Amino acid sequence: MKREHQENGPVCKHCEGISGSILYGKYGYYLKCSACAGNTSIRVECDQAGHKARVRKDGRTFYRECEACASSSVYFVNPE
Repeated sequence: MKREHQENGPVCKHCEGISGSILYGKYGYYLKCSACAGNTSIRVECDQAGHKARVRKDGRTFYRECEACASSSVYFVNPE
């Protein structure tokens, strides 16, 4: 069973790699894997059931945020 995400950032759905960059495209944020060149959509979840989290970008840093519980945590940092 492939992982869809991990606590510290996205995981490639093709090779389960964790290296690459998050980019923005027609359908939202996605991981461009540096290992296999595959694309994986970014889906973030809040730890609380029924809460809807979203991704926020600030420079190279991406945050997982939930408005309902007023939480924000670093999700991923793109390499330079």
